[in-house]
Amino acid sequence: MDLMNGLSNSELGDCCILNRIRNLRNFNTKDIKDNKEKQKIEKAKRQVALKKNVHKVKPTKEQMESARKFYEALNIRKE
Repeated sequence: MDLMNGLSNSELGDCCILNRIRNLRNFNTKDIKDNKEKQKIEKAKRQVALKKNVHKVKPTKEQMESARKFYEALNIRKE
């Protein structure tokens, strides 16, 4: 069984790496009976998983001032 068979959401799904990654991330392995194949897919899913603990970057003073001016120009009050 090919890992990507049946995972496409569009005609170009097998050609576009982004579609293949998205489909792999969303693929449900609970119904796969073959343990070896299931482990292969789970490993592939871990390899393309999004990082969960991304460090937040604090904006600089210049970025904060720029954002304040932006909201002020749009007459939006940012709390």
